[in-house]
Amino acid sequence: MIHLIVHLVEEVKLGGPIHYRWMYPMERFFVRLKALVKNRAHLEGSIGEGYRLEECMTFCSRFLEGNTRFTRPSRNPEPSDKTKEMSLFDNASEPIGKATNVNQFDSQLLIQSHHYVLWHCDELEEFRQEFVDGQKSNLCGSTNLSPSFIDKLINEHFADWLEKKIILGDGGGISKRVRALAAKPSRCGVRYSGYIINGFRFHTMSHEAARLTQNSDIIELSYGVYKVVLFKCDWYDVHHRAGLRKDDFGFTLVNFSRRIHIGEKLEHDPFVFSSQVEQVFYVEDPKAKGWNI
Repeated sequence: MIHLIVHLVEEVKLGGPIHYRWMYPMERFFVRLKALVKNRAHLEGSIGEGYRLEECMTFCSRFLEGNTRFTRPSRNPEPSDKTKEMSLFDNASEPIGKATNVNQFDSQLLIQSHHYVLWHCDELEEFRQEFVDGQKSNLCGSTNLSPSFIDKLINEHFADWLEKKIILGDGGGISKRVRALAAKPSRCGVRYSGYIINGFRFHTMSHEAARLTQNSDIIELSYGVYKVVLFKCDWYDVHHRAGLRKDDFGFTLVNFSRRIHIGEKLEHDPFVFSSQVEQVFYVEDPKAKGWNI
């Protein structure tokens, strides 16, 4: 097998990924056909009869009640209607395993997660613009504020401003969803070791400490009767060549040593909605230390 390392690389460059061209699927199918043989004196006829019988049973199973190969529940089912009703955004999902109650979230983690929710709620766009206009008026009528300075103002003061305006002030005509967001999340919540979303299963790093596929953290914020599930992720600098590049074959490489938004500072943004995540697999580059494909 030593010769494989010599010609496989060139073969992949010329023909693409090997799993589109190898013979393993056909070999597995031949094993399935051989298992249909009941009369070794007439091999072809026995295989034909067995295959026809299997096709007939498969067709009939479409019309049977109960679990068949066509009605078998999905391994990653869609969330229940109750879960969808409780979800504040269109990110309803199903937890895996038992929830871990948190008596009190860390203050910085709670503020960062709440800021992310406020930033990505379309219903609050008018309130954000009203807040920015008010801040510009307070700063001696200045209208030339940089985007970074505006982001800083929103991160530091928008949540308190929204609470005073809607909860403590005149909040007439405001939807229940906006009222729930303005009231801020409960300091108590739950953590999960896994979640099903977008047809994928995600597990936290602590749950998969001995595995190679890892996420970071999953928390559920409680806004009264509404729930918001957030994933706390590891982020890497992909805006500079030191953190992201492509090799000669077009593969994308990420430098895992260039972490950003690690959560140490209040302005860091380590969270995403559960509906925004997809599964991506990385392989260490044996030639470039610290880089992953």
